[in-house]
Amino acid sequence: MKNILVHVDGGERSRLRLQWAVQLARLQGSRLSGIFGQLAPPQRVGVVASWPSQAYRDAEAASRQEFITAIAGLPTPQWIDANRGSSDSIGDVAANAAKYFDLTILGQSDDPTSPDIAAAVIAGSGRPALVLPAAGPLGGIGNRPLLVWDGSAASARALNEALCHLPLQSPAAMLILGASDAERTALLQAQLGSYGLEPQIEHLAVGSLPPDDLVLNRAADYATDLVVAGWSANHGPNMLSHLTVPAFLVG
Repeated sequence: MKNILVHVDGGERSRLRLQWAVQLARLQGSRLSGIFGQLAPPQRVGVVASWPSQAYRDAEAASRQEFITAIAGLPTPQWIDANRGSSDSIGDVAANAAKYFDLTILGQSDDPTSPDIAAAVIAGSGRPALVLPAAGPLGGIGNRPLLVWDGSAASARALNEALCHLPLQSPAAMLILGASDAERTALLQAQLGSYGLEPQIEHLAVGSLPPDDLVLNRAADYATDLVVAGWSANHGPNMLSHLTVPAFLVG
C-alpha cells in the first residue's frame, strides 16, 4: 500500500484520525495525501450567498498546516480541497478522489441526520476505505483483526485487499456468516495461512439479528481492533452507524 488518502476537517476527531493515518503511512512507507471537507453554510450578505465562507477558508488553511506538519518526512503528498459545504457534496468529491488511491481513511459520522461521507466513498469509489469510530481511543493497526466472510464478491475483495496491504497479525478471528461448508472453510484457511494467519474460525447462521449487529457483537467478544468486511446496501450501513472499532470496508 503506497498511496493513502485521509479525510481531514476541523472536527475534534480529525487530529486523531490524521495521527493514525501517519502511523500507518510510516509503517508502510506510503505517500499520504489529505482531502479537506467540512460541513459549512455559505456566507450570506443579506439574501446573497457566496462560497466559500471565511470560516471555511480559515478551517481549510488551519487543517492544511496541521497536515503538512504531521506528515514531515513522508513522500511528497497531495492536498485536495473538496470545496463543498454539504455532506452529500463532500461525499461525491471524496468518492471520486478515492478512486486514485490505494486506501482512504475516514471518520464515522457523528450526525445521524446527515448523509454519510464514508458510506459515499465506500459505495462510490470501488476502493477500500478504513473508517475510524467517532468516539473512544484508537489502538494498533490489525493486531487483533476480525475477518468477516459471507461468500460475496465484496467480502472476497475486502479480505484479499486487507491481506495484501495491511499488517494483519495474530491472534486473528474469522466470522463466516451462513451455513457451514467444510470445503469453503479449507480454502479460506489455506489463503489465510499463506499470509501467516491461523485465525479462530466461527460459523454463524444469520437469523433475525442483522448481520452488522452480529459482526459488531463478535468484535466486542473478541476484543478486536479492526473489522475487515465487504459492503453492500444490506450489509455495512448499519455497521457504520454503530461502529466501535476501526473497520476496513470494500464495496
